[in-house]
Amino acid sequence: MAATENPSGPTNPSSEFLTNASALGLGFAWVIVDLAPDAILVSDDDGRIMLANRHLETLFGYDRDALVGTQVEALLPTHLRAGHETHRANYVAAPALRPMGAGLDLFGRHANGSEFPIEVSLSPAATDVGIATVVIIRDVTEQRILERAARIASARENDDRIASDLHDHVINHLFGCGLTLASVIGRNQLDDHIVAQLYDVVDELDTAVKQIRDTVFARLEQ
Repeated sequence: MAATENPSGPTNPSSEFLTNASALGLGFAWVIVDLAPDAILVSDDDGRIMLANRHLETLFGYDRDALVGTQVEALLPTHLRAGHETHRANYVAAPALRPMGAGLDLFGRHANGSEFPIEVSLSPAATDVGIATVVIIRDVTEQRILERAARIASARENDDRIASDLHDHVINHLFGCGLTLASVIGRNQLDDHIVAQLYDVVDELDTAVKQIRDTVFARLEQ
C-alpha cells in the first residue's frame, strides 16, 4: 500500500473523498465529519476502508485516498493484525455501538513504523451499499503518560509512608531493645563471655538502627 507522510493533512476535502461519501449515501454529513478532532473511518464487512477523514490521515501519516480499499489492519502493528481479523469477524456477526478491546491496550501504527496507544469505538451504520462500520480512533498517548505519572506518584507516596512507619516504629523499637539489653547487662553479674556476646548483640542492634535510618532519610530526601 502506498503511504506518504502528510503531517498537516489536506486543507480541503479531496474530490475522491467527496465522491466516496456520496456513493455511500452519506453526502454532506461526512464533510462535517471530516472536520472532527478524532480520526474516523468507514469500513465494509470485509474490513476494507471505504472512507477516512482528515484527522485519520494526520494521525497515521497516510494519504487517505490511498487507504481506500485497503484492510483496516494496515493501521495496526504487524503482530496484532491476525488477531484483529478474528475480532473484526466477530463484530460483523453482531454489530453494536461499543468500544473495541475493552480492558486491552490497543496500538496504532503510523506510516513511519512508529506505534502509539489508541482507544477505538465501533458503530454500525446503514449506507446505500449496506451495513458498514464507523470506526472512531483517538490517540491516547498523553493520557497514558499522565496515568503512568499518577501510578508513579502513588507508589512514591506509599513508599514514603512505609519509610515513615519504619522510622517511627521499627527504629524506635530496635533502639529501645538495645537500651534495655544494655541496662540488663549493667545491673547483673554475668560471665564475661556472656557479657561480651550481649554487647555484640547491642552493637548489631545499633548498626541495624543506623542502616535503617540512613535508608529512610535517603528515601525521604529523594
